[in-house]
Amino acid sequence: MNGVLVLLVGALLVSSVCFATGIAVRRFILVNRNMGEALVVNTLAQLSCPHVLINNVTLPTESGTTQIDHILITGSGIFTIETKHYTGWILGSPDDSHWTQVIYRKKSRFRNPLRQNYGHLRTVQSLFKLPDTAFQGLVVFTGDAEFKTELGPHVIHLNELLGFVQQP
Repeated sequence: MNGVLVLLVGALLVSSVCFATGIAVRRFILVNRNMGEALVVNTLAQLSCPHVLINNVTLPTESGTTQIDHILITGSGIFTIETKHYTGWILGSPDDSHWTQVIYRKKSRFRNPLRQNYGHLRTVQSLFKLPDTAFQGLVVFTGDAEFKTELGPHVIHLNELLGFVQQP
């Protein structure tokens, strides 16, 4: 199946599942939107390949619901994108339950976004009968955060986003 057909079928499936199950898909309104998420939307608007972008999606799960910042469907796959608009140093590893943000001497812990996005990815995968390789989770930092440890290959800065999602 060629990439454009996969894109169209995926978009139709997501739309029909959302309609049939009453999944909340909120309209994108820049003024009321998280700055980091707006930056991701604006960056993805520059994609040169056919794509469908669905923002701020709430899907049902076994334990309630999960909110996904972005679902991007392209000919090369379906991406769940978690956005973090952080500044300062970011420390952690892919296996840690929490990461640390350091701004000057102040440290703040936050839930590992890779783990958070893995739940999103599994929820989206459950909607399709596609191989696991058709799905990718991605964490995008949109602020001027500086990675001080190896966070993993699916954690990137905003300026890397287009190159990442356009890879075959």
